[in-house]
Amino acid sequence: PAEDPEVPRPCDEAVAADPEWARAFEARAQVLNAIAEGVRRRGGDFEPWARRTIEDARRALELDRDLLGAPLALAGAHRSRAVALETSDRDASEPVLAAIRVLERLVERHPLFVPARVDLGSTWARRAYNLEDLGEDPTEAYREAFTHYREAIDLAPSIPRLHARLGLVSTAYGERLHRRGEDPGRVFAAADEALERAAELQPDEGLTFSVLGYAAWARARWEWTAGGDAGHHFTRAADWMKRALELDPDHMITHSNLAQMQGIHSWYLMEEGRIEEAGQVLESAREALEDLKELAPEQTPCLEAGIEYEAGFLDLIREPEVAAEHFRRAMTLSAEGRKTFPRSCALNAGWAHLGLARWRREEGLPPANHVQQGLEASEEILSANPESSTARELRANLFLERARSTRDPELRRERSRRALEAFEEWFQYSPTWESVHQDLVEEARRLADEEGVQE
Repeated sequence: PAEDPEVPRPCDEAVAADPEWARAFEARAQVLNAIAEGVRRRGGDFEPWARRTIEDARRALELDRDLLGAPLALAGAHRSRAVALETSDRDASEPVLAAIRVLERLVERHPLFVPARVDLGSTWARRAYNLEDLGEDPTEAYREAFTHYREAIDLAPSIPRLHARLGLVSTAYGERLHRRGEDPGRVFAAADEALERAAELQPDEGLTFSVLGYAAWARARWEWTAGGDAGHHFTRAADWMKRALELDPDHMITHSNLAQMQGIHSWYLMEEGRIEEAGQVLESAREALEDLKELAPEQTPCLEAGIEYEAGFLDLIREPEVAAEHFRRAMTLSAEGRKTFPRSCALNAGWAHLGLARWRREEGLPPANHVQQGLEASEEILSANPESSTARELRANLFLERARSTRDPELRRERSRRALEAFEEWFQYSPTWESVHQDLVEEARRLADEEGVQE
């Protein structure tokens, strides 16, 4: 294991031999930072390693302000802390901003030092994602990320990972434009261009193909709402991700993205009425998840919960007698994974409650308390992230399900009007989905109208 105390021992000996040697502290800070990030990626306790990294990097800079590696290690430790906070759905502003300050000082002193530009671009991208989670405008942070990546590429155009990172942040920005109802086509095209250039420069790098897959997945979601050929891009995404896993079979994020993407692809096929194909793609998602279980068992309950509720909605169409078991299994898995991914698991549980409420209605059973529990889950997410489109989508569907299950005509009309309000609130945050879900809106309108209720 990288966290074996023997790994940094040569640096320990150098520091002991000369406590005033800045390069010795710098070298140890770089080693410790690498260990901290490795431990974090495997879900271990990285904080002691990050703390030691920061101490050594600061000591090195006290001894020599012109060092290049020590600021990178210092910023790296701050970024590791930020990612850990984001993973557990907490505010990562403080460590992200600390990393930005370190790197901006480094770029100011050494403007031609490419690694500083790259790390600064990555950290500004991290800040953009952080601001989105907080419901704040990330546009300026994205601009900073683009600027530093492009300056790095101008200095070193033949380094593949620079193009790959530009492609990744371009994809993220395109997703934001999509959520806001703006056309992300040009941004997605620029992302593809950057990523394909990275793959051309380094065709054996799995991570580049993983990001290509993610970009195709983002493009598929946009095409879905724009009435384009989403299926083509879902297929491209799967092909790229599988190529990435051929090159790097242990890359956890690729396994995770493949499972999630195929789950959403299955949902798309289900809405298209292609039920058999939806089932096949969902089975592929399960296979991807099994591979991930061996690498990161602590991450899988939340992802598996998502696949289970998707299977439940699919079986409401093809095998209603087994659908409820999928929804109950999703709830159990969401509870298991809640400590690691609280918001995502709350969302999965909310969809499972919606599924069970729908199943009970179709079986002629009372809705129990599932709609209310689902609404509580959506409100929990919205209290942490008011711009969560998926939580607003869930809430609108839950209000509609409650109206469907209401027998009293006047109360049904009242609840239907509340469902319409919830759909309008959702579309304000994600206007591109309005055209896809007009059938649900029309159903709510009919239920809100006396003649429609009779019909």
